[in-house]
Amino acid sequence: MASKIFMGDMPELMEKIFKNLNNEIYSLHSCALVSRHWCKMSIPQLWRNPFLFSKSPKFISKYISSLEDNDKFNLKEYGIVDDFPNTLFNYARFLKVLNISHLNACVEQWMGSAKFNQQDKDKLKCHIVNLLLKIFIESGAILYRLDLEIYEKDGNNFSKMNSEVIYLIEQDMTFFSQLRVLSVDIVQDFFGFNLDSDSDSEYVYSFKAITLLKTLAKCAMEITEFRVNLCDFDYTPQICNNLAYIINLLESIIQSQKHLQLFNISCTDLLDPSGGFYGIILALNSQKTTLKEIIMNNCDYSTEFEILKNCENLDVIRITQCDEEIVKILNNKINILEINSNDSIDASNIIQTLESSGSLLQRLKLDMRQNIKSQSSLIETLMTFCPNITYLYISRIKLSNQLLEFIKSLRNLQFLTICWDEPTIRTRAIKNELESNIIKFAGSLPSTLQYLDLNKLQFGLFIDILLDHCDAPLKSLSFHIGHNIEKKIEALIRFYTRKMTLNVVNVNVFGKNKEYLEEYVKLVSYNSFVVDC
Repeated sequence: MASKIFMGDMPELMEKIFKNLNNEIYSLHSCALVSRHWCKMSIPQLWRNPFLFSKSPKFISKYISSLEDNDKFNLKEYGIVDDFPNTLFNYARFLKVLNISHLNACVEQWMGSAKFNQQDKDKLKCHIVNLLLKIFIESGAILYRLDLEIYEKDGNNFSKMNSEVIYLIEQDMTFFSQLRVLSVDIVQDFFGFNLDSDSDSEYVYSFKAITLLKTLAKCAMEITEFRVNLCDFDYTPQICNNLAYIINLLESIIQSQKHLQLFNISCTDLLDPSGGFYGIILALNSQKTTLKEIIMNNCDYSTEFEILKNCENLDVIRITQCDEEIVKILNNKINILEINSNDSIDASNIIQTLESSGSLLQRLKLDMRQNIKSQSSLIETLMTFCPNITYLYISRIKLSNQLLEFIKSLRNLQFLTICWDEPTIRTRAIKNELESNIIKFAGSLPSTLQYLDLNKLQFGLFIDILLDHCDAPLKSLSFHIGHNIEKKIEALIRFYTRKMTLNVVNVNVFGKNKEYLEEYVKLVSYNSFVVDC
């Protein structure tokens, strides 16, 4: 079979292999050198999002090489001199992911290797960006993901497109026709101009961005993930009017979709007391049979959120720094619930959602910076209604017998991240009590548990006790080692030898201790270790 794959006799299988290497830039580059056939298969994957992974902007020359001689001559007048070599592929056609900020950054780096009039730097950068956009459209590129950042202040956005590019986008419906992921960031600087003006001056870029949003609503109907970020608005009557205009365009984009599955809204530093910008939430009613996941960041409560109750298949809710009233009104039967807050949370506000979800709830994350209120009611509800949790992340909770009984009752639990309040050890009695609680905690870990994250706890003093009393077949473990490092390392090795399951560990050890541990387990950074909800 290996020889058939090598010769390209199994194209469907090869295509899947290369797609799984999407972000493995070096592996894809190696594949391109294997054979002519493998080169043809891997090059499109390498060039689907070059602006994100490339450390060198020299690849821009390959795009520029497809320009007509007149355009190349204009660049030389600016001082941009390059060989613009002939290429084997039409690389621009392979573009699938376009982020204008990344595009601008790469162009600026590329310009840095040439000598040109510094006075014309911004004008030249804008000119090159527009040339590249023109190349992408005319080459037949069909985008999968588009990230728009509409900032009038710095110009790193689609509103800087010239009239020719805007016209090409309006005429070529295929550029956005297969768009699946759309992200739109809009800040106040966007609204500094008169939307009713006919001027085409450099100060009226808003029209071009608006035209783009209208085009998206017209031809991008296959979006499955849509993210909107509204931030930094200082409300005036003009700002409110212009924002309402943009909200209507975003609503049109939502309503034109055939199967929107994920919607993400962030509202940072929005001070509108009326909450009028939440009209965009009402548009989700058009997606009530398709929407599966909603992510909300920094949102205040508004009655518009009640529309989410109508979403028949909504089974993932992620909330960060939002009004608790939003959680309270939801009664959807969900599979994943994630709540993050710098404050506390009154658990009684989510009990209705937990009861409605019942045995469907599999992943729960409650990440607080202050103690959870109504803890007893929360645990009692979870024990009664939610027995099938496989992923549990809970912080700022009191370590109690009720909590330990709940953890022990979770017969399907595989991932556990936990942090409780740790008292200062001032007396022997407190130390003995903590030691006893750690033994109970170790005994409560179910036989299905494979991942244990104790990184947020500082109880390195007791990690050896936990490991010596733990019978769960852990594969991944994270903790702070504290003092008596050699003693804790020996406990870790005893656990490894006894269970023969542990593979990955995140722990703060260095030097010889690190080398010693690496003979038994793989040591990784916390970012590599962590499993998200």
